[in-house]
Amino acid sequence: MVISVLDQIIIWGGIIVIALIGVYFSKFSKSMDGFFVAGRKMTYPLVLASMLASWHGISFYLWLPGAVYEMGWGGWVVTCGSYCVVDMFMGYFFAFKARMIGQFTVPDLFGRAYGSKAQVVSGFAYFIYMGAFASAEIVACALVLNFAFGMNMTLGLILSAVFVTVYCFTAGQYAVFMTDFIQYLLMAFGLAVLCIFSFRFCMEGGNELLLSKLSEVWSDAKFKPTSDYSITQIVGFGIIGMEAIMSQLYFSRAYSAKSGKVARDGILSSLYAMISHDWMLVVIGISSVVILGTAGIANAEQATLYLSATILPKGFLGIVFSALIAAGLSTLNSALIAGASNLGRDVYQKAINPKATQKQIVNVGRAGIVILSVLMVVIG
Repeated sequence: MVISVLDQIIIWGGIIVIALIGVYFSKFSKSMDGFFVAGRKMTYPLVLASMLASWHGISFYLWLPGAVYEMGWGGWVVTCGSYCVVDMFMGYFFAFKARMIGQFTVPDLFGRAYGSKAQVVSGFAYFIYMGAFASAEIVACALVLNFAFGMNMTLGLILSAVFVTVYCFTAGQYAVFMTDFIQYLLMAFGLAVLCIFSFRFCMEGGNELLLSKLSEVWSDAKFKPTSDYSITQIVGFGIIGMEAIMSQLYFSRAYSAKSGKVARDGILSSLYAMISHDWMLVVIGISSVVILGTAGIANAEQATLYLSATILPKGFLGIVFSALIAAGLSTLNSALIAGASNLGRDVYQKAINPKATQKQIVNVGRAGIVILSVLMVVIG
């Protein structure tokens, strides 16, 4: 499907503006503090917005409605429950202390506890992991570009990587926080637009018609809060998701905050905002079932795209697709800077050149951004 020219202009305009904003902040990113942790000066609104923008990536905006579309109410529990728990633990127990310690990476903590070898090994592992983690987001970005423009998936992968690499390479973590703030506003507005239109379409015939249409598609089990999943399975999903508690994306927000209180409050507040966003995505998933049915969608994760194209007028469709791409770029930029800090700080400075200058470490971090960009395109 190829969307209207107006919607295409809105999408490309949004991408270019975000990249230019990121490049503008390059003047603040000459030192390690500036490039890797944004000078440790980030305020509460910036920490909150960056948390939301980084964790609610485009794959989540496609994945959660798709999970509800396919699995019923239980899709929310399986996809979101563990991350809510992780956010709570990070905010209450780790964020304040992490900021007070004032390190750069998670492996810095391993180095303090277990020695430099542990930091180097874990730093390299984190670096590779960030490339794999980012690959899911860049594939989702390419999927939106393919849907909107009929663009070849490979070209979509390359263009997405180029845009995010340009401003991450030049401005580092400063660019991440500033663009995350803009991207989050766009994401929240786009999500609200799609949710409002979806709700209006679903409620045209009243509650009885809504339930009737759901019953045509969903089995009785899908109406249950946990769908077909047992408590044991749900707990298992939660335990698997708990690995995120040591994510570089969490700790880098804490390290970059201007104080321990800002780190704690920003991360905890993001929990409540995430829950509200999740329920809006649930509404979109339910709307996909009601409006689209099950015919014509080979992949449930594309339900959000098909729903948007079906119910949104020109202009609004471009805004929503821009919001989806912004969600992807905001997670990609966080992953690139996280991996860059792992390569520059944990591997290069600790194992290769302990006497390296800050400029050398930052340059190695920039090289890491390029390597990760290539890696995520290849994996994707």
